[in-house]
Amino acid sequence: MGKSLEVLGEFPIFAVGTNYQQFMEVFVIITFIVVVSIYIYYDHHRSIRYREKMEKEAMMHDQERAKEIARMNTLIFVNEVKHQAALVGDQATIEAVDADKYDGPIPYEKHGRFTSIYPDRLLILSIAGINYRGNLSAYVGDFKGVLVPEPKNDYDPKAIKVVCEDGKHLGYVPEFETDHVRNLIGANVSDPSWRHRITGTIEECEEDTYDDKPRKFFVGEIYITK
Repeated sequence: MGKSLEVLGEFPIFAVGTNYQQFMEVFVIITFIVVVSIYIYYDHHRSIRYREKMEKEAMMHDQERAKEIARMNTLIFVNEVKHQAALVGDQATIEAVDADKYDGPIPYEKHGRFTSIYPDRLLILSIAGINYRGNLSAYVGDFKGVLVPEPKNDYDPKAIKVVCEDGKHLGYVPEFETDHVRNLIGANVSDPSWRHRITGTIEECEEDTYDDKPRKFFVGEIYITK
């Protein structure tokens, strides 16, 4: 037993007397290292869990936002289908949409406007020259109007004017579409007395310019039914 104590006394950390202080210093250092290591370990994992939680919440928010956008886009397209169906008198399509049973063609946006789901009965065209007709702020929104031939037009004798029902000249049918319009509605555009009722919409837009002064302009489209 005495021999064992003598052997242990040869090691500083087990020594008694003056070596006890060294033992405690080593013990404190080891304890400090263990405590710090444990803290770093748990803090690291807590950070990981917090980051995973935030990422999950962000993902859920993105998913909810995507669902909301999809719902809004679906609503926009659904309303456009019903709008076009109403213009051509297709009550069956309107009822099918309302009953969530519509499985027909879906309009898509092309060149800033919807395509027609009735290509042989309905034309959707932009209004050409709309920004040469002065300030049209009073006409922003939906409007009713007529197509008016302009056979004495200096540039195009086939020109067809877009005129609001109050007589305001809003612009023209695009030049490359006049033959299409004439074929659709069987019109004689050389007859100045000819008229064809239409509906349309005008939007007021704004864009930045090189001098940081926003430029306002107008965009319009018309719905022409057979």
